[in-house]
Amino acid sequence: MKKLLGIVVLGLLWCNISYCSEWLTYNSKNNSMESYNIITAKEFGPLQFRLFKASGDSREKVEYEKTVMKELFNYCDKKDGFYPTPKKLFIYGDPEFKDFGIEVKWNGNFIQYQVPYKRYLYAHQYNRQEFQGDIFATCYLDKHGFLVKIKEPGVKPIGAMSRKDVMSYHFEMIGGLKYEIQYFDCNRVMQGHLIEEMIIDSRRKLQERFEQTVETEKIKWMSWPELSNGEFRLKEICSKLINKS
Repeated sequence: MKKLLGIVVLGLLWCNISYCSEWLTYNSKNNSMESYNIITAKEFGPLQFRLFKASGDSREKVEYEKTVMKELFNYCDKKDGFYPTPKKLFIYGDPEFKDFGIEVKWNGNFIQYQVPYKRYLYAHQYNRQEFQGDIFATCYLDKHGFLVKIKEPGVKPIGAMSRKDVMSYHFEMIGGLKYEIQYFDCNRVMQGHLIEEMIIDSRRKLQERFEQTVETEKIKWMSWPELSNGEFRLKEICSKLINKS
């Protein structure tokens, strides 16, 4: 019995070390999370790997973004310019950062709002004068989900989605996980991506791409600042990848 108990305890300890999952997950300070699939990672060069990454937001953040998004659609078809932020969007009290208002662009087809609360932003988004923590709505999209040009506010272009379908499209994007392919060079401690893969928004298509041979010379590599969270995360992921291979 003691021997069996010892095996169970060792098993639990092993689960804690290996996370008992294909995905290595990190929770961020802006109420979002990032997960990296260690098990299915592919080594394409010496200590170089490509792997799937999934990212998403907490329930609280999703609800906040949906509340803001719903309000932004009320500004579709208005004249371009800045409009005062409605008090209903100050959900957590007075803004913690400069309130830029709601901006309407591209003949009433693009509505943009900058989140004024620290809880939903990364440090790099507010540690500067003109921070970028955008939530945006596009009022007219074609059947493929691409933005269409508007000649003048309020004139619906031929072949555009209905407003109801456009709103559903945006809300699904907010609530769902976003997938991408990431590249790791564990020798140089660098992280990278391919531009053509970043515009793929279908998990199925990304999976097909993941199984193909890629032109690795086109990878855009970057390094994180020393002792940053990004560098820590990269090194930990590399440690898992190297031990797996």
